[in-house]
Amino acid sequence: MIEFSKTGPLAHNPFHTTLPLLIGVGQAGISVIDEIRLRHEWIPGRMYAVDTDLQAIRGSVATEKFLIGKERFYGMGSLGDRHEVTRAVQDQMDDLVEMFDAGDWALVVCGLGGTVGSAATPEIVNALKNRGIQIVVQAMLPFQFESQERQDAAREARARLEAEADLVFVTANDRLLGDCTPSDDLRELIHLHHQEVACSLVDFCRLLVEGGMIQLSLEDCQERVVALARGSRSTENTWMSHTSDRGENVERLIEDALDGIQFHDGRVWEKADSMIVGLVGGADLSMDRSQDILRTLRNRLPDGLDFLPGVLVDNRLEAELRLTLIATQSTAEFADTVVSELDEKSFTYPEDAETERLDDVNPESAKGIEEYNQAGIDHEEINLGEEVVSDADSIYEQDFLLPQHGTPQRYFSEQEELPLDRKADRGRFEKTDPTTINGQDLDQPTFQRMGMKIRL
Repeated sequence: MIEFSKTGPLAHNPFHTTLPLLIGVGQAGISVIDEIRLRHEWIPGRMYAVDTDLQAIRGSVATEKFLIGKERFYGMGSLGDRHEVTRAVQDQMDDLVEMFDAGDWALVVCGLGGTVGSAATPEIVNALKNRGIQIVVQAMLPFQFESQERQDAAREARARLEAEADLVFVTANDRLLGDCTPSDDLRELIHLHHQEVACSLVDFCRLLVEGGMIQLSLEDCQERVVALARGSRSTENTWMSHTSDRGENVERLIEDALDGIQFHDGRVWEKADSMIVGLVGGADLSMDRSQDILRTLRNRLPDGLDFLPGVLVDNRLEAELRLTLIATQSTAEFADTVVSELDEKSFTYPEDAETERLDDVNPESAKGIEEYNQAGIDHEEINLGEEVVSDADSIYEQDFLLPQHGTPQRYFSEQEELPLDRKADRGRFEKTDPTTINGQDLDQPTFQRMGMKIRL
């Protein structure tokens, strides 16, 4: 006799046949993987902890552990040397890849502020990609008060990850400081952050691979997550929140999700333009109820926000409802980024404004040059300055011209008046005649005589 399941095709659960690789790299990544293991014991697949610190490896609850650079660091940590960590990972890559079970996809979690996370993760992702594995990366950026060296390392690592992985979620630790008070324990906030990220990633990955009432696709998620724009800073593209409830109060469930720790400062509503929603419930979660929950949530979100839902039924949850919100940014803030970068590099006027540069834009410089022409002064220095402007435009075109977003605009730093531009008080020599040679007042500073503008 042929037996038929009451749930039909929904009884098939590919999540149990396609075991995921859950990999935590560095202490931040290991912390998230540990939260997944402790809070979701029923998740199949093996979990890996990878680090240079023997203490962090031993303290992890991951099923598999790998110590990087045993002969280099002796389990004492990376000592802040990213190049040595990269070489150690490359030397041990065969052993590391051999440890990973064969699978179709992997979730890699790391913190880009640490040495191991920023140096080892791109190498591991590259090795997995060469094996034909689909990869989702969750990366956490360092705080803005951390060193510039860490910020640069995070930007470089993120660019490499986005070049290799199929999807890269980037969250910023600065979001934890939205409602932070002096009495708050930052370690506790980081711990809560890792808990929310762990729960969000579990439900998100299940919606990708399990058959549900409404299933997410990797391609749809890729379209809603922006990659690092060329020449821009390494800013976040994702905000995550997760909550669960066993009651019938849907409004409270939604309110708790919208009050996630990464949503506190309100920056998410200024930058995000898409919302990936994951709803997971027990056998009592019907299509009608799920539609009511999603409709209520949609009404609470800002108008114009792209809405991408996924719904999954899990009989083990019984009456529990799990709601995951992943706000994403699908378009980069090119204008603000370009303005900031150009201000930092103090670019000047473009070549196409050469006819206006002296007469309209900088009349003081034009007047100075006209005086030099009358005095018969050599113009080599002035011509050299124009060549520098041309080179600056060339650099602008190469590094900051961002395609596929309409006609690019140029932004220039504002020339401020410096105290040195003012006429100096000559003191007791005020009534004496100035020293002049060939029409030049030698009592004036050189930059004033030549009509130059000084930038600090």
